Amino acid sequence: MTGEATNVVSYSLPLVTAFMGFASSQVLEWLKDHRAYQRERDKRDYERRNRQLEERNQFQSQTLLELQETVVKVVRTIAHLYYLDVVNDLSNQKWRGHDLPHDFGESALEATLRTKILGARVRDESIRESLKLLEAHRVEMLGAYDFSESTKTMKCVEKIHDDLNERIGEMLRNFEEVELAN
Repeated sequence: MTGEATNVVSYSLPLVTAFMGFASSQVLEWLKDHRAYQRERDKRDYERRNRQLEERNQFQSQTLLELQETVVKVVRTIAHLYYLDVVNDLSNQKWRGHDLPHDFGESALEATLRTKILGARVRDESIRESLKLLEAHRVEMLGAYDFSESTKTMKCVEKIHDDLNERIGEMLRNFEEVELAN
């Protein structure tokens, strides 16, 4: 009986150890492949996030550049209205007694609407608030009842424009720095 047990053990021991070696190598290979797969997946996720961030920043940059140009058009229409009021006032005519140019209302409306559209796309809250202030002063300029109110409003518009322009420039420089860092 002991001889038979010794024979079973002597024959089965190499089979068991071979099976254990095969099984352990398969487990180690699976773990190695799983780690490589995980690294690849993490790398793809990282690249996707960077690409999305780049696209968002590029969209914001483009929006801010367009907004800057459109704000200039809005300020130009406000300044034109102020100019007409000043010329009219200096010639001692009735306040707001002048006629607006034919295309003035259309171009002012287009610039105002475009500013609102672009402003809604901007992520920066301070820029959106400045745009609201600019719009309020545009309306205030349209309703100005005398030269001093019109002048005061124009000074506010100039200050808002300067601050807005500076903030947009700052944001654009930040986007550029992020782009250069990548």
